Amino acid sequence: MDPQEEVNLTYKTKIQNTSIKSYKNIFSVEYEDNKKTITKDSNIVEAILNQPDLSIVKYQAVNNLEKTKNKQQVNPGDYLAYYFEITNNGTGDATNATISDTIPAELIVDENSISTYGTHNGNTITWVFPVIKAGEVKRCSFAVNIPENSVRSHWENTALINHDQNLTPESSNTVVVDKNEVDLSIEKLQLNSSSINSIPTKNTLMVNPNNTITYYLNVTNNSQLNSVYSV
Repeated sequence: MDPQEEVNLTYKTKIQNTSIKSYKNIFSVEYEDNKKTITKDSNIVEAILNQPDLSIVKYQAVNNLEKTKNKQQVNPGDYLAYYFEITNNGTGDATNATISDTIPAELIVDENSISTYGTHNGNTITWVFPVIKAGEVKRCSFAVNIPENSVRSHWENTALINHDQNLTPESSNTVVVDKNEVDLSIEKLQLNSSSINSIPTKNTLMVNPNNTITYYLNVTNNSQLNSVYSV
């Protein structure tokens, strides 16, 4: 090269569909100076592959009331809907995003409530979204009925999500419902029927032989449910 001469070189490479997320490149020039071979490196340039970053948030609503992430109280026969909100917070598209939800034991799925792309197989509901673009939000949902006669009184539910760019499942938040239970309290009083001024009391009675004691039972249902066959 002549003194002060500048040569501009270019070449192109194509990004392959691999698991590599970052590409670093350095250029070297080799020349002779006084019969000595000298090699000099350029600065390093880097290109980072756009990547998706999916997050999933789960909500629930009892009897079509407001959606919430908080714990809810339910009664037998209530309608419980689960909602999922999937957001791509990354710079790249997510492909074949798969959301799976294991139905809590004893809850009865409303098949007609399963949203688009959802399939029900065994005790799992799965949605597959072909593409979730960078910045895009997808939503899905399904609903269950609380059985009239269930052994359980506590249900927790968590969803999982993965996609082609990250096959390791990640969890949503966990939502919880508790079933309202019948809560009876009982108070017992006694009365010395032989005493003119006596009133029912929980206190100790002073009695004489041949006195008659009457017992009173006050049973209170402190819950919002009906109590059946209480004795």
